[in-house]
Amino acid sequence: MAWRFKASKYKNSCPKFPKKEDWITDISTGRLLQSFGNHIKANSFYMVFNVDNLGGGALGILPLNSTGRQGPDLPLLSAHSDYVADFDFSPFDDNLLITGSHDCTVKLWQLPSSSKNLKNSLNLNSQIVCTEERKIENVLWNPVAEGILAVSSAESVRLYDVSSCKKSLSLDEHSDMVQAIAWKGDGSMLATTCKDKLIRTLDPRAQTVCQELKGHAGQKESRVSWLGSEEMLFSTGFDSVRQRQLFLWDLKNPSSPVCTHSMDTSPGVFIPFFDDRTNMLFLVGKGDNTLRFLEYTDRTPHITDVAADRTEQIKGAAVVPKQALDVMKGEINRLILLIKNAIIPTPYIVPRKSYREYHSDIFPEVPNGQPSMQASEWLAGENKPLELMDLNPSKRAPLTLRAHNLNAPGTNSITNASDSVDPSKEKKLLKCDSSAENEKKSTADLSTENNKESTINSCTENKSKPANDISENNKELTVNSTENNKESTVNSSTENSKVKGPLTPKSQRRASETIMQKIDSLNAAIELSHSPPPQRKFQKGNCVLDSKKYEEKDNDVFSDNKVAEDAKTEHSQQTRKKSCNSMEETKNSLSEEVRENKDTENENSMKNDNEATPSNSSCTENLDKNSTNSTEADGKASKIEAECNNKKDVKECLSETPKVANGAIEDKICKGKVKEETPEKSVPAKKSVSTPSRFINIRQLKFKHLKATTLNKEHHIENLKNLSRNIPGESDLFQVNQKRCAVPLSTTGGCVAIFELNKPCRLPDCGIPSLQHGTNVTDFVWDPFNNQRLVVACDDAKIRVWNIPEGGLKESVSEPEFMLIGHQEKIYFVRFHPLAKDILASASYDMTVKIWDLTTQEAVIELKGHTSQIFTLDWSPCGKKCATVCKDGKIRVYEPRVSTEPIKEGTGPSGSRGARVVWTLNGKFLVATGFDKMSQRKLFLYDAQELGAPLDLVELDSSPAILVPHYDEDSSTLFVTGRGDGTIFTFEVTHEAPHLNPLSPCRFSNLHQAISFLPKIACDVSQVEFAHAWRLLLTHIEPVSFKVPRVKSNFFQDDLFPDTKVLWEPALSGSDWLSGVDAEASRISLKPGNMESLSKAPTPSAKQKKYDSTDPEIYKTDEMKKKELIGAMTSKLDVREDPLEQDLTEGVDSDEWEE
Repeated sequence: MAWRFKASKYKNSCPKFPKKEDWITDISTGRLLQSFGNHIKANSFYMVFNVDNLGGGALGILPLNSTGRQGPDLPLLSAHSDYVADFDFSPFDDNLLITGSHDCTVKLWQLPSSSKNLKNSLNLNSQIVCTEERKIENVLWNPVAEGILAVSSAESVRLYDVSSCKKSLSLDEHSDMVQAIAWKGDGSMLATTCKDKLIRTLDPRAQTVCQELKGHAGQKESRVSWLGSEEMLFSTGFDSVRQRQLFLWDLKNPSSPVCTHSMDTSPGVFIPFFDDRTNMLFLVGKGDNTLRFLEYTDRTPHITDVAADRTEQIKGAAVVPKQALDVMKGEINRLILLIKNAIIPTPYIVPRKSYREYHSDIFPEVPNGQPSMQASEWLAGENKPLELMDLNPSKRAPLTLRAHNLNAPGTNSITNASDSVDPSKEKKLLKCDSSAENEKKSTADLSTENNKESTINSCTENKSKPANDISENNKELTVNSTENNKESTVNSSTENSKVKGPLTPKSQRRASETIMQKIDSLNAAIELSHSPPPQRKFQKGNCVLDSKKYEEKDNDVFSDNKVAEDAKTEHSQQTRKKSCNSMEETKNSLSEEVRENKDTENENSMKNDNEATPSNSSCTENLDKNSTNSTEADGKASKIEAECNNKKDVKECLSETPKVANGAIEDKICKGKVKEETPEKSVPAKKSVSTPSRFINIRQLKFKHLKATTLNKEHHIENLKNLSRNIPGESDLFQVNQKRCAVPLSTTGGCVAIFELNKPCRLPDCGIPSLQHGTNVTDFVWDPFNNQRLVVACDDAKIRVWNIPEGGLKESVSEPEFMLIGHQEKIYFVRFHPLAKDILASASYDMTVKIWDLTTQEAVIELKGHTSQIFTLDWSPCGKKCATVCKDGKIRVYEPRVSTEPIKEGTGPSGSRGARVVWTLNGKFLVATGFDKMSQRKLFLYDAQELGAPLDLVELDSSPAILVPHYDEDSSTLFVTGRGDGTIFTFEVTHEAPHLNPLSPCRFSNLHQAISFLPKIACDVSQVEFAHAWRLLLTHIEPVSFKVPRVKSNFFQDDLFPDTKVLWEPALSGSDWLSGVDAEASRISLKPGNMESLSKAPTPSAKQKKYDSTDPEIYKTDEMKKKELIGAMTSKLDVREDPLEQDLTEGVDSDEWEE
């Protein structure tokens, strides 16, 4: 029993809470929503956490060692259109972040490789990995295999191979919502907790449930964690009396937990963090102010309480990887605590007398951050352990960003054009032969820098002949950054200026090497100044993203920017030709491009045959490189043939032309003897500015970041009383036109108040003039072509037509202009024709739709075919058809002038709670709003020509209010909201899947009863306002402006405002429409006369510096410096024509030697 008294090495570990000035403060985390995530994650370089900006769809990103106040400068990532439920860093790539949201999408993000690139509003490369039918709850990377991702949504867990954006495995054995998922330490199994109170262990590759454990009896959320690679589990939850519990499970005996550890009755969910290297267990409760530290042993009692430390109220927590710990201060673990509006880094320190030396006894080996296998190997059933590393600073490499390419097994780097590269890894071997032939034949495998150096060598040879004195075999040149090269250039030139007297061959070689380094740095500086700034690219699976395009392209699928790429290629060729016009330079330039294209082939060789699956519509096109590479190779071959006309043998030149095989350019193996060949692994891949980029299925949404702003109170109509709440759900409840609005009142007699919009005021407490109907009002609508005419439907089966006098109502009115009588039962709703004057449609409880001609005051058409209550009707944009949604779950399309029966019929939203329908994209699609069987509000998009299964389906939330849609045709934006909502959901409707693309939701501080939009002519386009509406609240009416943030708002944004239809004037008369005549609405431009179009905006000129200390007489450009250096090298290496010393020595005659 001696083990009972053996002291643990970590039992005295204690948290070292920092001072408040070392906290991260002033961040927006005060109102986070509930989710199954931890709200904060960290890796060795960054921390990411939920913020309450953009309705929870944004994430805050900070460097790991940040401190101090952040405020408005906090870097934010606008990741999703709805709350981000969970996120996770890749265990093998410090730049990759995966996010899952309640908008049903999972996205992959590439973070900047330097914390200096973090800014307030981040525009990062992203890729949609998958889209689920229900909300995403958990995302988690496999700990050993690169690119394997587990995603939980509702009752299912799915595994994705991120490199191909394809669903690999699906686990649907859960009977209720999955609350937590956890990978085993060796990556072979998954553990889940479920709302059905069962804990399951699953073998994902076999797609089977291994064991089911009877978990915690409480109704609240539970969590699970593996004990490393052992067959044991930790689980946290609640018992039947709401007492928090910690269970330890042995999977060899799953009938009951090995150990049960009961705690307090706090409502916070325990988040377990287990360190399998030290057996330290941390329990962090959401909403708790206590941080618990426990230890695990393999003997009874298994779990031992060590310490409980008080801190601030905790909202979330994360553990920092071992590689980022300060081991020379005894830091054995570090927790990052997310509290209200702050973050507290909390290191756990093992106390020692001295920290001058590394204490190897308390720091076991940990994984080195490299994957043990690729996704394909893991899916094939292989299991490989991770390689371990020692945390001793003297035995390990410095901590650097790790990057891996998910697309190419065996490669360990992902290239980003804007990221800096570790100079220590960019070493090239310069190999030059003394003879001209060998030098020509050895250039095919050299990199860009070596090609430039050999080019200058050949130029110098033409001038000063002695090539043997210039080049030296097997010398290593380190390629440094531009700034370091400039500094070394100054230093080296100073040293060279001090050299006096004749140079020895050894000193000549040293001087040549130094000058070559300076010339190389100048070449790099010149190309950098000539070339455009590099674009940040991110390539994963079948998607290539380019963040620079986010401000220029359409909202459709991005296409190849061939013109830009050709321009870059020509520019790079011209820059190379400026250095030297010899044929040797042409060959070097070709070798550089061939080398880079071969690197591109290695990165993209696995992508040509991948195809998208229906569930992953965001990664649905292949990167077809074959035709592009073939075309580029043919163009290069023709250029080489044209440039080789001055050669004696054209065939010799064509033999050096690169071949095309398998859609990629391959190097021609040069004939001749090369002294030594550089290993390919030692040469890191480089991207050329002429490398073609592709954008596959990455859609630009111009209105993604729309903003809804409520205008000042001086524009409000206040003190509204007695608002009627008994209007049926089929009615919009509130109607506005350009001059006035109509609001139903709850007073007796079915009153509708009319308010002038240009007269905002505080209404009197009583005596408001209104239209009195003598019966209950069911619906009303303004005539779109007459701002004085209001049509009101009542439950007495009559439709009353009112004419409002100019200037508004002065007193209550009870006599309408005329009435339409024809329905047998009360009326649901009334809808005006969008193009024809005096054409009105109405639906009644008698299950008929009547079309009225207000000129003759008669019903001219009666539509039949409905079998139940009619929820809604909407006219098509062309005015030929109309669509209805019925309580029987059917969508029907009518062409009234052709047939009174439906011409198309399909399945619509189910349920009896109500629905709406609207035509979109010029009548191509129908968008219906309704409910599912679980009373979840949903959007359904149908093909108007087929009316089959919905092409797209979006689940919003649970609410009893019917979603009322409004579609803005010019921006293709769909607005949906309901009575009692505080949010307007927005979507952009597109022709390509996914058709409903969520935009930024518009959230308000108070709840509204209805919202009504004005025609496009009412928008203030000078303020980039693309929609204008009025919100009806219980006590007042307020205007809302929908704008798009733009930098150059002083120009007319012609890309946002196309010519709009004139829908406030009739296109034809009612009689013409009834006789079969069709007409289209005319269009006008919204451009004000005093504004210039953005497309014609002048390019801003370079800003002149206020203070410029550059002296033009002394200042030298990089080209001038380069010429001086070449001249200095040439002068120092001139052929000495003076006689040799031995030639001047006097000797004896030959006959004297005979003596």
